[in-house]
Amino acid sequence: NLKELKSLLSLQKKHNLKIWVNHERRYHYLYKYVKDEIQSNKTGELRTIRASVLTSFRDPGNAFIGGGGPLLHDGTHAVDYIDYLLESKPIRISSKLNRANEFANIEEQAIAILEYPNNVFVFLEAGGKRNYFQFEIDIQTENARFILSNDGHRFFVTKKSKLYKGFKSLEQVGLPKIPKQFSNPWINIYAEIVSVLSGESKTILGSLEANERIFSTIQSIYRGKI
Repeated sequence: NLKELKSLLSLQKKHNLKIWVNHERRYHYLYKYVKDEIQSNKTGELRTIRASVLTSFRDPGNAFIGGGGPLLHDGTHAVDYIDYLLESKPIRISSKLNRANEFANIEEQAIAILEYPNNVFVFLEAGGKRNYFQFEIDIQTENARFILSNDGHRFFVTKKSKLYKGFKSLEQVGLPKIPKQFSNPWINIYAEIVSVLSGESKTILGSLEANERIFSTIQSIYRGKI
């Protein structure tokens, strides 16, 4: 909970500790590439993000076994990437939790709309009671669409439509080539740890401070508002 996290932050400061949180998509080459594209404004202003972290309710795995429901257990990775991408807290949250019954301690499904500065809206679903697992972030700008997914990544850009006269459509384009030395996000985390502990760098992408924001956002979704 947030009280425990604040206690850990206090201990980190008191003992000058270095702590990393394993939100590995911050260290994935394509996820970082999309962040750079958004920040450079090469594809126009960011409009909306759809984030789905869907868990099979027939074979839910660890998402329903202690330690929180699917929003906290798996959805934290989606909330983390959105925080990494936007570098901001949401200014408004509306959400609904669906539970199996009135006695259930955790949700089967969490649905939320998050409003961020500059009229950026995020539509988030975690759990979802599907008969499959899916992690997908669908990012839409004025002139492009980026789908980052455990099932495969797809990028699209605006082109003159081949189907509709006077309109533009999205056309799929190839993904940027991932340099071999950056192809594994977990190795990239370890490389950053070595770099920081050796004094070569001070940057910690998955810092505890960033995760305080993330956890606060998740708690606001559970409460139903911010």
